[in-house]
Amino acid sequence: MFKKATELSQRVYYHTGELLPILSPGWLEQVPQFSAYIEEVAILADLPDAHFTALYTQFLVRFGDYVQSLPRTLEEPLWSMLSTALSRGLHYLQTWVAHSPESDSRERYVLFTGGVLQRIGRLLATWRINVRDREQESLGYWQPLLGPVYAIEHAFHILLFPYGWPTTWGEEAGTVWLARSLLGDMGFQWIAEDAHLLMEWIGLLHGGSHELQRFTQVIQQQPDPAWQFEVEWPRLVVEAEWGIEQGLAFYLWLMDRLDKENLLINTEASGIHVVPEGIFLEKPGVFKLFSDSAGPEFHNTTAFLQFARLLGISLAGSPHFQFEKRYSSVGIRSAGEGVFASPLGAYQRAIREGILMRDIGWLKRTASQLGLSPHVGPAQSRSPAVLPVLAQSARRLGNSHK
Repeated sequence: MFKKATELSQRVYYHTGELLPILSPGWLEQVPQFSAYIEEVAILADLPDAHFTALYTQFLVRFGDYVQSLPRTLEEPLWSMLSTALSRGLHYLQTWVAHSPESDSRERYVLFTGGVLQRIGRLLATWRINVRDREQESLGYWQPLLGPVYAIEHAFHILLFPYGWPTTWGEEAGTVWLARSLLGDMGFQWIAEDAHLLMEWIGLLHGGSHELQRFTQVIQQQPDPAWQFEVEWPRLVVEAEWGIEQGLAFYLWLMDRLDKENLLINTEASGIHVVPEGIFLEKPGVFKLFSDSAGPEFHNTTAFLQFARLLGISLAGSPHFQFEKRYSSVGIRSAGEGVFASPLGAYQRAIREGILMRDIGWLKRTASQLGLSPHVGPAQSRSPAVLPVLAQSARRLGNSHK
């Protein structure tokens, strides 16, 4: 099924379009250097073994299960989200103990966990993560606030899309929520018993703020550049080249043109339209612009279909992306034009096909900055809303009102 598989190890970078394997729960405990890291932390934590296991070891295993092999950005290597967090947590703990050797174990826990989880909401603001099964079929997009990716049924691969328009609100709003979830009930309750420590922990999560009092000088000290946290990460088999070459080339071309603002939006020529539901990429429209500039080996229809496959669009669509037809007023004759003109035929000529992307962030600007396109009207048919599944008792209650 796959044409090529590439073995990757540390200091290897992710390339858009590659399918990363999802690691099974507890994988971090199998990393050779993890035991040495845990021993170093245990010496500084000053806790009985059972408490250390519950508060530190289990927390780190959950954290590893959650962030997997993700890079912090496309410019950083695989595993950088995890390795940076582990390095920062240990650095904070070492610095604090050296500065305050009489500090209690709860203060040390606040420093370590706050360092590890610092800006964990970056995951929400940096990546869109599509989940695929063994057959490369899309299972939708991972919602990090709802739980770890490995818990999604039949999940086997992840496909990363860098967020076209970085958002600070996503990072800030998600950081405390994710940190609270990853810390676990026991750890959070222990910190929350001291309101001042809780506020300082939240300050650490955001990278330092006015709430920090006793820990300010710790986060101001940078790690020794000579000290590196070297880990032999698991070797990943990353699937590549699965029939999306032109779709991937279109995606990279589109992101580059949008970044340089070389594409006009909401114009007839560009084929990129802001609609109430998100963004409508018209076919051939923007796909023909791409194929004309990319060379004779590229075709707009192939790029369109492969881009849809890259996004994981099936014929039924998804909550995030779907094929869609929309009406346009362009080309529709008025009632007085042509005795034999058919209104239905006029509307058929005005139908535009394309892909609806339900996230304005792909354009790196807000909808309020761009406004709605005057060239594309409502959808040809409205898709039913995706509603949560009701419990059986709720269904019976609902039926009683009919």
